[in-house]
Amino acid sequence: MGEWLGMRWLRLHAMVAPFGVFAVTLLLLARSGQWGGWDSLEPAASLVDLAAVVYGMIAVLVERGVRMVFWALDQRRQWREKRRNEAQADLITKMLDEGIPQTPEDMERFARDNGITIDRDRKPSR
Repeated sequence: MGEWLGMRWLRLHAMVAPFGVFAVTLLLLARSGQWGGWDSLEPAASLVDLAAVVYGMIAVLVERGVRMVFWALDQRRQWREKRRNEAQADLITKMLDEGIPQTPEDMERFARDNGITIDRDRKPSR
């Protein structure tokens, strides 16, 4: 899967790079005040190397930024799962220490005492 994604990104960059370099070249021309329509081809040619470097930097930042966002989301999911597992383990330990509730009334009292809400409308999953 990783190889496929890598090839896909490589293909995407290869397809988009000429347009990106062109857009950055136009932005550099406009910012330097050298834009003059077709007459500005010579100054544009002198800025293409710089535009290619700037576009490459932007592409790397965007690609790494997207990966960083997905990494952060995955980390958050892992942290939440870890906290949930720890809370469940603490609850089980507490139940074992206090004695496992035997009746529904005992379970409701235990849940109420520990701040747990019981959803009666939820269907059991198998």
